[in-house]
Amino acid sequence: MALPGAWEPLAERLVAERCEVLLGVLPHGADDPQRFAVAVGELVRMGEPADPWVPELVDAVESCARATGWATDVALAAAGRVLTAAGEHRGLADLDRIRLRRTPAPPPGEAPDDLLVVPWVERRLADDDGALLPAGFPAEWLGASVEAHHVPLGPASAVSFAIRWHGDRPAVLWEVEGDPATLTAPVVAPGWHTAEPRGEALWPAPPS
Repeated sequence: MALPGAWEPLAERLVAERCEVLLGVLPHGADDPQRFAVAVGELVRMGEPADPWVPELVDAVESCARATGWATDVALAAAGRVLTAAGEHRGLADLDRIRLRRTPAPPPGEAPDDLLVVPWVERRLADDDGALLPAGFPAEWLGASVEAHHVPLGPASAVSFAIRWHGDRPAVLWEVEGDPATLTAPVVAPGWHTAEPRGEALWPAPPS
């Protein structure tokens, strides 16, 4: 991941937090089910088998189902990715029912200082509905190159994309992995959408 300006340290923190998880530094599921679910989700994304984590993850999801807030939202999304990888279709159906009863919460205004920085950054790059840069371009990204890799799009898809500039217009190059997904950019390129698994497009110039 290559993010410009003040976002560069956030990208470095994201890598550091994922390395901690890979080294086995995980929150305890009973004490912190949200961060436990996010941690397991990161392990599975990095190649850890999903099946052995399912029993503990199910307990964490049951605890999360009684909680509110953005941390719970991203925990349930991470659980969905793990259950998908494990082929747990019944568990996924139960999880979908839990998520349908919830109203999504807005993310915190500043980046968390722990593992939750991973979904905080990634959800500014792409969301589960396939929207790229759903909050728009941060000011320091204008004219700067951006790269993001394997950003989740729901439980079974991910997108890698790069932004390059042609004068004042951003060009996006993308590749979708996993299940097919429709990409949009409702804030930075209203009306643009694609179901192609890879390609490139020239977006309009951002407002001055």
